[in-house]
Amino acid sequence: MFSSLPIRAALGLALAFALVGPALTAVTGTGDVVEASGVPTFATHGSRATKTIAITIDDCDNETAVTALLKIVRDAHVNATWFCIGKVVAADPAFWKNWALAGYPMANHTYYHTSLTAKSYSAIVAELKLDNSVVTRIIGRPMLPVLRPMGGNVNSTVIAAAGAAGEKLVLNWDVSICDTSVLTQHTVAAIARYVAQLTLNGERGTNGSVILMHAKGPYTQQALPAILANYQARGYQFVTAGQ
Repeated sequence: MFSSLPIRAALGLALAFALVGPALTAVTGTGDVVEASGVPTFATHGSRATKTIAITIDDCDNETAVTALLKIVRDAHVNATWFCIGKVVAADPAFWKNWALAGYPMANHTYYHTSLTAKSYSAIVAELKLDNSVVTRIIGRPMLPVLRPMGGNVNSTVIAAAGAAGEKLVLNWDVSICDTSVLTQHTVAAIARYVAQLTLNGERGTNGSVILMHAKGPYTQQALPAILANYQARGYQFVTAGQ
């Protein structure tokens, strides 16, 4: 059993990351925290004792969706953390410089958006450093020291490399709205059912939950207002990774 030394708050007051113990324990896809020496904490949620929710928005490869989701969270006065693909940000610097004016935090979602578990330690370190460098230059402020691996794919090499690249937390999620599932029918009724399911999925969070969604298509923004309203009605505080 490893002892832990808190370093700083990662999800507001909900989640602390730590440097601990002499060695890295096994990493699982469902474990709450994997502890290690000299490398970031791996987590899927914050404290279950605190009534907080973290909205996380991944990929951001659809600027129309990004703009719509940004307006929704701003109008609702809630926090959100954006995990945008580095090469997407690099492709349109003017758009992302303007996005940055809203003041929301961005964290590392890799530069190329391919699985890190298939790469060597040195290749992972190089990619994460590239992402941090390019995105920081474009948005005009540092990214959070938090990594969200593509697909949530993580192992001990990914976590160690993340630490070498300056990340303090590797953060996956415990609730997904499942907005990357394929909608096979595009009738009004089918779209309504799909959005209703996304909404239901997103409302399943509990204390400390990290909610995953994507800025990719038109349906997430249809579900998000109801998801936010649900948590607000239940008395949750919205926090961001690194707040």
